[in-house]
Amino acid sequence: YWLDSIGNPDVDAERLQATSPVNLAASITVPVLLAHGSQDDIVPIAQSRSMHRALGRAGRQSTLIEYRGENHSAWHDDSERDLLAAIDAFLREHLGQGHGPTGTLPAATRMPMDQVK
Repeated sequence: YWLDSIGNPDVDAERLQATSPVNLAASITVPVLLAHGSQDDIVPIAQSRSMHRALGRAGRQSTLIEYRGENHSAWHDDSERDLLAAIDAFLREHLGQGHGPTGTLPAATRMPMDQVK
């Protein structure tokens, strides 16, 4: 699947290098939030670490959050809640409050976090 959808390093190495985000870090002009599970068996955590370093070398702002013991998906509830809070804080810091159509969710979709299962 990955060879078909992204490319085969043996055949497409030049194109993959030219389009790799880690090689384009200097062209990124917005702050970047990276979050990665330390036990991800689909995307190695080294990729997020490399991207974070490349952004730093390029003088770009980035934040890397590593979740110990988490895989690629289906994280533990505590990690999911922490990540959502981190995303919220990141967006508020860089966008400010009130972005979106109304700045709040419609009443029908609001639910306290302690009720989310």
